[in-house]
Formats: sequence, structure tokens, C-alpha cells
Amino acid sequence: MFTHRRLALIKQLAAQVAISLTNARLYERLDVARIAAQSADRAKTRFLMNMSHELRTPLNAILGYTELIAENLAEGRSDTLDADLRSIHSAGVRLLRSVSSILELTRLETETHSARLTTVDPGPLVRTIAAQFAGICAGRNNTLEVDCPPDLSPITTDAHMLRYNLTSLLDNACRFTAAYAGSTPSAFKDPEKGAALATAQYASGVDVIFHASGSTGHGVFVAAHRLGRFAIGVDADQYDEMPGAVITSMLKRVDVAIFNVARDAASNRFDRGDGGMRSFGVAEGGIDYVRTGPHAALLAPAHVAQVEALRVGIVEGRVAVPRE
Repeated sequence: MFTHRRLALIKQLAAQVAISLTNARLYERLDVARIAAQSADRAKTRFLMNMSHELRTPLNAILGYTELIAENLAEGRSDTLDADLRSIHSAGVRLLRSVSSILELTRLETETHSARLTTVDPGPLVRTIAAQFAGICAGRNNTLEVDCPPDLSPITTDAHMLRYNLTSLLDNACRFTAAYAGSTPSAFKDPEKGAALATAQYASGVDVIFHASGSTGHGVFVAAHRLGRFAIGVDADQYDEMPGAVITSMLKRVDVAIFNVARDAASNRFDRGDGGMRSFGVAEGGIDYVRTGPHAALLAPAHVAQVEALRVGIVEGRVAVPRE
């Protein structure tokens, strides 16, 4: 039996429990909304950082080439004027594409987009867009081939979005497809080609180039110095070849290999059933990088810490390096 007083108390407690549950659900929703807002804010920050890089890179290229033209003209030289102007034009085109992409993304975010369907002949459209990137591909020592049958049937699609998607696809392909000096012995002895390839890569948005190309790499250093970018040397410390532009160098520790082989030979442990074959990687101390001396001013401590963590992980066996 419950008295009226106890029933009233139970109802009051039930009401308080209901309010508490409602508040708990509300707080949970607020927490979810807060997390979503923080995630959106981080995404916006990453987007702004990426866009800042995309806009700053071609602008720096334009400024660098115009300063170079002014210096050459002041010295009475005009032999590189045509190439420099073409590089300025290429950087300007990239800047225009970046701005167009920003405007397109903004439009898609702020407007209710509905496809505007029209009949499009894909062959001429593909060939026209590919022709716009032919110069960029050639400048990076790449080849762009169009395999488009002449008798393709017309398609029904949004012509604007099709053009935008194809342009973005080729732009990224040209920007991130690596160019190589070659694989013949002469490819390692061509500084001019190294400078041309590096200049094209820097103009496309690359900040740092690691070369493994003999004296061809000196051309990379020249381009890095001229455009205010950075490069990484190879085999030995190459900082003195272009101070201020070479931020570090990968080292082949031949001294470590010779010492270990000589030690094993002296103790009759040279051939351990493997014919005397030895591999000297990071874990064996055969590969390292320069991180002291004048390079220290060019290397951010956070970046050095990240690389050191990876190096220690390789040595300790926690990070596996692919062998093939």
C-alpha cells in the first residue's frame, strides 16, 4: 500500500529521473556536435594550409623568374629569356587552375547543385584538354598520349563538371608524376638537364628534391638555389656544393662496410655460407644522413625528431623496410 504522500514522492523522483535522462541525452548530442565542429574546424585548417601552399608556390615561381630575368637583363644577357617566360606562363596557368578549383569547390558547397545535362562529343573534349597539358608534361620529361577512338558516340552528361574533373585529373597526374634524367651512364653527367627537370618540378609545387644522379644532381642544386627551394644530396655531404640550398645529404658509409668486412676476414668469419655477401642498410650503420654542422639551421627540430624515430625503429626492428 502506498499512501498519497509516498505516491507523490515517487512521481517527483520519476520526474527528476526523466529530467536527468533528458539532460544526459542532450549533453551527449552536444558532445557529438562539439566533436563534429572540431573535426570540421581541423578540416578547414588543413584546407586553408593546402590552398595557401597551392597559391604560394606558383606565385613564388613567378616572382623568382621575374627577378632572374631582371638580373640577366641588367647583365646584358637574354639567352634564357624565352625559357624563363615560358616558366612564368606555366606558373600562371597553374595559379589560375588553383583559383578556379577553389571557386568551383566553393560553388558546390554553397549552392544546391543539379546536373545540367547536355550532349557532349567526348573525343574533341579529351583532345582539347590533353593539348593544354602537353607543354607541362614535356617540361617534366613525361609523355602524354591520348588513346581516344575517333568514332566515339556522343554522351549525355554535365559538360562543365566533365571538363572540370578531366582537368583536375590531368593536373594531378602532371604534378605528381616523377620525371627522370634517364638510366644510361650519360644521364648521370648532365647538370643542365638536372636543372631543367628540377625547375619544372619546383614550378609544379615541389619544395624539396632528393637526387641520386651523380653530377646531374648539381643542376638540381643550381635550380634550388635560384628559386629559393631545397635539395638533398647523396653519397656524401654535398652542402658545400650549394650552401643554403642543400638541407642534408644521404650518406653511404663505405668506411663502416670496409671495417666490418676487414674485421670478419681477419677473424675467419668472412664467408658464413653466403659467399661473403653483406648488406649494409640503416640497421647495419651503412646508410645515414647529415644532421649536424651548417645543416642544423635548415632542418626543423620536429622533422629531425620524426626521422630519428624512424631510424631508431628500423635499427630496433620495429619498422620494416621493404626489400623490393
